[in-house]
Amino acid sequence: KVCLLVVLVSLVLAVSCDVCTGDNCEGGLAEFGPPDRDTIVNLEKNPGATAPLPAAWENPGPAVPNMPGKPGKMPAAGPEDAPVHVYLFSDFQCPVCRRAVEPFKWLVRNSEFAGQVRFTFVNYALPSHRHARAMGIAALAAGRQNLFWEFWDTIGARVKPDTVVGAVSEIKNLDIEQFKADMQDPALADQIDYETALSAAIGIRGTPGICINGKCGSGWSSYFGQEGGVRRALKALEGGVPPEWKGKESQYAAKTFHGPEGERFYDLMYAGVENLKPAE
Repeated sequence: KVCLLVVLVSLVLAVSCDVCTGDNCEGGLAEFGPPDRDTIVNLEKNPGATAPLPAAWENPGPAVPNMPGKPGKMPAAGPEDAPVHVYLFSDFQCPVCRRAVEPFKWLVRNSEFAGQVRFTFVNYALPSHRHARAMGIAALAAGRQNLFWEFWDTIGARVKPDTVVGAVSEIKNLDIEQFKADMQDPALADQIDYETALSAAIGIRGTPGICINGKCGSGWSSYFGQEGGVRRALKALEGGVPPEWKGKESQYAAKTFHGPEGERFYDLMYAGVENLKPAE
């Protein structure tokens, strides 16, 4: 009976759309703390199973000289001054990236680290994914209506530019005509081009790429790997930071704790400095 109960609880977590969303809990199921492995496996298989993240935006750092395109605000979630900043470098033609949708949502709003993590999505339209650039533009067009996270939940890797309008019709409150008009705005294409070049310059070799306080890697392992990265990042900050870095602990960590890789990340992402050292 106990085993049956555990399975049923896991299945409920995987399909419920009434999960507490952290800052704006409106009743429904509120689960916090470390998830069991069955729950995570079910969540990985069901992107969009829980409520979307609340709309928020991360201001970009200064534009890096000689980088194509132009920076723009990036979709984000979690406190702006969180001590840990997780960046996901992804595109919308990456099948593996779909597995990360629900685990990252859990990390930001349901884990023991909720309130200590800022999560930001960076569009890395891999050239080998020929529709990734157009789909990234479509995602930012949905973002113009503060529905980027709904797009992230809804749009799978098989959706193409010629079918995306039909696919986004599933997104509640999206103005389709406005969405189509925004997709034609050159500023969105400029942002995709900039973030793609920025991702490559940082040294992200594929999607998904994940950077936690400037410590970067490529590929998806598991939720528990990312949770461990956050735990290590917090432990590294236990000694505190200089007064001038208060509220910017994640930037200090990138610049200080991870050698040339972290310095490169800081220069490119936060300082707008062209770092010509080759990515390792």
